Amino acid sequence: MSGSFSKTIAPGLRTGWVFAPAPVLRQFNIAKQAADLHSNFLS
Repeated sequence: MSGSFSKTIAPGLRTGWVFAPAPVLRQFNIAKQAADLHSNFLS
């Protein structure tokens, strides 16, 4: 299950959450790190 707070808290800031079993979260973290390799960080 996943969700987002972007529209209610800060429309310009992408914020969200993920709830999943530990093995799924480990795989998600690996994929997320690869996707974030060259993304813009909040200054």
